[in-house]
Amino acid sequence: MTKRSQASDGDNVDNVDHVDRGSGSLSVKGRVVVVRAPYYADVVRMLRCGVERAVSSYASVSLERAEEDLVVGGALELPLAMSLLLARAAGSEKTSIERGEVGFVALGCVVRGETEHFSLVSEQCYRGLQEVSLRYSVPLGVGVLACDRVEQAWARADIEGGSDCGGQALRACCGLMSLRQGL
Repeated sequence: MTKRSQASDGDNVDNVDHVDRGSGSLSVKGRVVVVRAPYYADVVRMLRCGVERAVSSYASVSLERAEEDLVVGGALELPLAMSLLLARAAGSEKTSIERGEVGFVALGCVVRGETEHFSLVSEQCYRGLQEVSLRYSVPLGVGVLACDRVEQAWARADIEGGSDCGGQALRACCGLMSLRQGL
């Protein structure tokens, strides 16, 4: 399942067969649930567009319409919303989660202000998302931007000339879904 290869800097790197490097060529099936905090609504809409564009590379992965996303007030609420959804899962939904057929993408944006609020919100959001993902062993792609300025957020969210962090989050989620399904 893993292969050793030499990185360009000379370090050895493990390449996991099930991890997508952005090509969308994974053997993965299931659905992705988007949880988003639209505090910076236009930036988060661009992140969502990146998710939509990236999911088209995966024939057997479904994505709900944007109107069906779970929307919360801000980045701090993302982990709890995801946790509540997972705790409520029962019956066949729980089985789907256990099989790795359900994954999550968290989208949001936190921009530095004049106080330490930025650091608290971004760190606790990331920590909380990681804890929920590990607690429930659920695939998660994180598209929550933590930027110094709104212009940086736009550059990271931009699906054309930017970093396409929404698409990256979807690909990370699908890579983990594939890994989970292959175990």
